[in-house]
Order: sequence, then structure tokens, then C-alpha cells
Amino acid sequence: MNKKGQVQLLPAIILVFIVLYFLNLQLTPGVVEVDVNSDLCGDTYLVISKGTTVRWINSGAFSADIDLTSMKEVNEAVRLPPGATYSLRFDYVGSHEYYCVGEQSQIVVE
Repeated sequence: MNKKGQVQLLPAIILVFIVLYFLNLQLTPGVVEVDVNSDLCGDTYLVISKGTTVRWINSGAFSADIDLTSMKEVNEAVRLPPGATYSLRFDYVGSHEYYCVGEQSQIVVE
């Protein structure tokens, strides 16, 4: 293949990579991070896609509590020490209520 043929082929290759990149973004649920510290929960209401992972990150200087006992799929309470994380993948469509640092919170999975 000569240089002219390579130059004409390059935009098509780039376009294919762009399309594949955006398809992957839509097909692969991601990770949503919630900043937590000892007296505040960053997001108390989230709307996410099925298969998305929520990661709580304790950015505070003290432990923070995440109470997931009202979620029948999980039913556990987590104490996050400073700097710790806790992740949970949501594969169930619906509304999931929990308590984040004592504050009523909700995750809606579509």
C-alpha cells in the first residue's frame, strides 16, 4: 500500500476506534464514587444504571458509618475508617434506601 492509501485509511481507522470507545462507555456500567466523612455524606440521592458499582470513600479524619441493613440484597452495616473504601455493585433495578452517616439516602437503579 502506498502512502496515499495509508493516509486515506487513517480517518476510517480513527472513526472505528471512536465508535468502539463510545459503545464501550454505554455498554459497560461504571463506578460512581460517594465522598463520605464522619459527619457528611456526599450524595444522598443517586440514579444509576443496572450493573453500576457505587464506591463510598471516607475522606474524613474519623470513621464513618454506612448502614445498608434496609437493603434486602445486602443487609449489612459498614464502618469505614479514614481513607477506606467500600464498593457495592447494583444489579437489581429499583429503589434502594440506606443510611449514610446517619442521613437517609437512596440509590435508584434503572
